[in-house]
Amino acid sequence: MVDGWFKIPGVQNGPRTLNEQMLGLKPAQEEAYGKSVLDLGCAEGLIAIEFARAGASVVCGIEYNPDLVKTANEEFIKASEHDGKFLPASCIHMDITELIANGVQTQFDIVLALAVLHKLTDPAAGARFCADNAKSLIVIRLPIGSTGIIRGKHNQNMRCDVREIFKEKGFVRERKELGPRGEWVQYWRRVK
Repeated sequence: MVDGWFKIPGVQNGPRTLNEQMLGLKPAQEEAYGKSVLDLGCAEGLIAIEFARAGASVVCGIEYNPDLVKTANEEFIKASEHDGKFLPASCIHMDITELIANGVQTQFDIVLALAVLHKLTDPAAGARFCADNAKSLIVIRLPIGSTGIIRGKHNQNMRCDVREIFKEKGFVRERKELGPRGEWVQYWRRVK
């Protein structure tokens, strides 16, 4: 058994459980029925599976770590077999930074950026990417203690205020939920 982000019985011993990671996501999950969902930095895809189970028309996970991509796609198959129906979820191996730099437009109804923006070289570019590609809703999970200002994990001089970026792009903050381990989950709705 290997270590990973999530605990998956018989597969890996991660530090976080799915129930813990789903804290603050229930409103987005309830809205997912019939909608397309982009999960940036999806790790092992377990949150993506929950959105597919909630009736999303498609869930696309983007993950940089090839081992996690492999695990995610295996978990999608297992979940479909367990549920007795195909779950419309897949995980693609891709560097989010390259996706942003290449100006790829993906256009999903809901974009999830759960504890991922601060890990990017340029968090502001990541926030703009979320806004440019969300038709109706962005759900972000912020680092502990952040209310909207994010500093880059790898470059503390890189900072952004997601509140300003999302407002400029036509979004308003709709709600704030307590997430895992004191992290805040913010919901941003497109109004124009």
